Amino acid sequence: MSPVPAPKTPPRFLKNNIARLSGVIEEGGFGVVYRGELDNLFALIAERGVWGESYLLPLLVPGLAVDKSDTQTGHFIRDADLRRRIYEGAATRWKEYQSLRASDPKRAQETFQNLLECIDESLTSRSVAIKVLKPPIPSDASKDYELEMIEFCEKQFVRENRLLACLRHRNIVRHIGLVIDPALGYCMILEYLDGITIEEYLRKFGAMPPEAAVGYIAEVAEALKYCHDGAPDRQSVLHRDLKPANIMLCHDGAFSLKAARPVIIDFGIGKFASGEQTQLTTPGMRMGTPRYMAPEQWVGDSEKITAAVDVYLLSQVLYEMLTGEAPYGSEDKPEALQNMLTNPRLPHPKGLRDFEHLRNVSRGVEDLVEIGRRKDAAKRWTIHEFIQQARSVVKNEFFEQAPEPRKSLTQLRIEKKVHDFRSEQIDSSIHFVMIEEGLRDARHLLRQRDFDAANRSLADLSKEVALLAKRYNALKRDTLRLLIASAYLEYRAGSFLEVNQILETAKPLLEALPADANAAEHARYAAITHRFETHKPLVLALRMIRSTFVDGVRAGIDALAEQARKGAVDAGRIQDLRGQIESARGMLGTIDARKVGAAAHEKTARDLDELTGLLGGFARAPAGA
Repeated sequence: MSPVPAPKTPPRFLKNNIARLSGVIEEGGFGVVYRGELDNLFALIAERGVWGESYLLPLLVPGLAVDKSDTQTGHFIRDADLRRRIYEGAATRWKEYQSLRASDPKRAQETFQNLLECIDESLTSRSVAIKVLKPPIPSDASKDYELEMIEFCEKQFVRENRLLACLRHRNIVRHIGLVIDPALGYCMILEYLDGITIEEYLRKFGAMPPEAAVGYIAEVAEALKYCHDGAPDRQSVLHRDLKPANIMLCHDGAFSLKAARPVIIDFGIGKFASGEQTQLTTPGMRMGTPRYMAPEQWVGDSEKITAAVDVYLLSQVLYEMLTGEAPYGSEDKPEALQNMLTNPRLPHPKGLRDFEHLRNVSRGVEDLVEIGRRKDAAKRWTIHEFIQQARSVVKNEFFEQAPEPRKSLTQLRIEKKVHDFRSEQIDSSIHFVMIEEGLRDARHLLRQRDFDAANRSLADLSKEVALLAKRYNALKRDTLRLLIASAYLEYRAGSFLEVNQILETAKPLLEALPADANAAEHARYAAITHRFETHKPLVLALRMIRSTFVDGVRAGIDALAEQARKGAVDAGRIQDLRGQIESARGMLGTIDARKVGAAAHEKTARDLDELTGLLGGFARAPAGA
């Protein structure tokens, strides 16, 4: 359904009397934003149902059977007759509610409680912003380009609607609903905000004081962290186009820099971080605003678009808030920007200290900006680190410091050597802490009885820990204790094949720890080893069957498949592999499942059956010479 360009004089009401439109708030490349007042709240609920919240529909049309396949979240109901019934139901229920409320407000509240509970408390003021889509189509565009651009913009608009519908944060504009109006086309209803964008502020007042800029950017960063982290009931979201024009400083009454609240107001090219959603592209359309885009956004590889992009954009915005000048100045030529940003050897044209009013800016503020906008994404802050750094600067009021005196060549060389040594110490500390966190995660997995994941994690950690020096024996001991605990749990579960593997993994750590200083660990290892002793011969036999026969036959089948692709299969090799399977079955039949674990025994039998079936597929293949 193609949108109709917004007329200069908007209609009095939005579709189904959802809202009354008044003056224009803003006009831009996307279209127009009107101010409005909500009128029929039940019609708004109907639109939410039409756009995928199917659980709402029976509230409007009692007894309505909804086809869930047609009402997946974010998917528009295509059935015109169903939409008509929903809209009529909403209009009827709204009239009933208004009539009853006029005579008995308490009874109206009780009667329509199920519908009233679906109405956001933030709508009590009824003031809204209505964003109307108008695709930016050049006057000389061809018909094909026009149609392609309309389709692209509609998909972007619907995607922004889906993104905002999932987000609830004080620093993100509140989403209310999406409507396709017969006259205006695609309309997104958002909360109405009083304030000015950061872009407008900078244009009117110039650079912000560091204490205000860092405080605001910390709040915006918290909103991005909320988007990136996701939750059980919503996917992670990347913004990808953060800029001063997309952040509003909201206020009640007269504007005050100290009392304003920064709010992200536009997610036009945002995307779900899971990658489940198809990347939307169209010829000549860049996914971002050139002067703010991260280097990886210019490459065009969607796999490189991660949360690090939003950190870069955040830092670019802070740079502009502090300096009053856009990143890369007035350079707007995409080719020049791309060359500068994708060349790792070229530094940014200007740093904070290149501005006279920022000569005394603190290292804390400078690091916040310059590390955040490193061209190498791996060297930037994470969003959590950015927030921690920003909060530290604000808490300690570390906004200015005296410039450092110029250093001699000898002093700089000494400083470099000290820096290199300290970097190595930090790397060692990071490695140590990462192992500690890995052990905590493994302990949690054991408590959750996710033994497979815990054992994989412990096997990897034990390899790293075993290589550490003696001063890390405490870490080795912690790892050994978890391995022994896992071995006990697997033993009690009858997973004896896993017990054998865990004990083998733990042995090098045990040998690295002196028995006199680690008597408890040695005793526990000996105890579980003693219990396992009666199972070990048959477990080793089962391991041999799996490694020699199951894995060996599987490799042989892979080789046969390669032969088949070339046009011939060795019939003798097929017979040989069948013989190996039968030998394995005979050996497996002599093994008591209770001694090796029923699950491992059954899995081996199933694997042998599977391999037999795979070999059967080669029975009619032409024989080779």
